[in-house]
Amino acid sequence: MKWPYERCDLCKREQRIAWSVHDEVWLAVMGKDHRMIVCLECFLKRADKRKINITWNDFSFFGWIGINVEGATVRNEDPYMRRS
Repeated sequence: MKWPYERCDLCKREQRIAWSVHDEVWLAVMGKDHRMIVCLECFLKRADKRKINITWNDFSFFGWIGINVEGATVRNEDPYMRRS
């Protein structure tokens, strides 16, 4: 079964984790590249390079995207569409 996904602009891997950080943390880490789509791993690598500490309070986890091992769709919509 095909499922919609985004690819990380840096490593080109499929996005399988729906996550977010506070806007000010995102902008500090991503800088002028703030419009890029990046996976969690690439985001954390970039934060490490810039010596920016991220705490659990900065981070939100929305769930998995796509099909899990048991074949059920856990989440296949954009988590940001629920925000007002």
